[in-house]
Amino acid sequence: METLLEKYTELNNSFKKTLVFHIGHNSGFFSEYNNMIFAMLFCLENNIKFTLYSGDANFKYSKGWEDYFEPFCEQRTEDFHHQYNVREIHDLTWIALSFIKRGYFPEKWFTNRMKYYAYLLRKKYFRSTYNFDYLTFDIWNDIRKNKKFARKNFHIPELGINGDLQTACNVLVQLTWRYNAQTKTNIENLVKQLQLPNDYIGFHIRSGDKIKETNLYESQKYIEKARTLSNTKNAFILTDDYQIIESFDKQYNVYTLCEKNESGYIHSEFEKNTPDQLRKSHEKLFASIEALSQAEIFIGTFSSNPGTYLGMRMDKNKIFAVDYDNWDLR
Repeated sequence: METLLEKYTELNNSFKKTLVFHIGHNSGFFSEYNNMIFAMLFCLENNIKFTLYSGDANFKYSKGWEDYFEPFCEQRTEDFHHQYNVREIHDLTWIALSFIKRGYFPEKWFTNRMKYYAYLLRKKYFRSTYNFDYLTFDIWNDIRKNKKFARKNFHIPELGINGDLQTACNVLVQLTWRYNAQTKTNIENLVKQLQLPNDYIGFHIRSGDKIKETNLYESQKYIEKARTLSNTKNAFILTDDYQIIESFDKQYNVYTLCEKNESGYIHSEFEKNTPDQLRKSHEKLFASIEALSQAEIFIGTFSSNPGTYLGMRMDKNKIFAVDYDNWDLR
């Protein structure tokens, strides 16, 4: 019997046109990963071969994607993607400014820079030299700002996909979320150290610079939600601020991998870590995700990227949020 990966590889490689998706460009891991899943689904729907560039990924300590996970598609290595393969076209503004300053183009071109980049990056020379048809920004609005994509039912019989966005993404998470041997061992050891009970509630409580993206909720809001769903008094908490652990309702037996010196995730500071610190930090994050995925129920926020990810991975009946009633692409 063919495995899911074999079926995906055969189908993906049958497409004539190619997307190179840049993962690890400028956001936290789960923002990058979730958007990769949406891009994969878009490509399947539109008969586009999905390939991956992670050579400069902000989560890498050596290779990129394969630092933590098994490969699932063709890996691209061209340096071209570091500068030009961005999420949104306006991320290339600095190039227009440099061309104008050098006198290559008149000032008026800057006001029309979007069309200029579309022209530049679609020129036959660039496509043939680097062997691509689409870059990340070519499909970004289709996967992030197109409500038709978010509301669509997907039918891809080769992969057993027949359902809404959440259902379809669940299959692609199964396909891609496969740790390499070393990462798997390290994560299993971290989870084992927690000595989790058989029954517990999983919480993801946001902190740090996430306040810039959306409202943060007090711990009490999560606890109130939990009380309506379960009598269990064991809790595993994913957070990056130890004050949340210290102030959590004392009726709960709390388990966490958050350390006492953690006071909130700041992405700009995180990017200054050494390669070894990056590896350990991501392995701890993944271990926490594994613990959450095995919880009796999960309570978090669907507007957060870990919440979005777990919404794609876990049973729909086990995931709940304090910000929205239903999982959705936001």
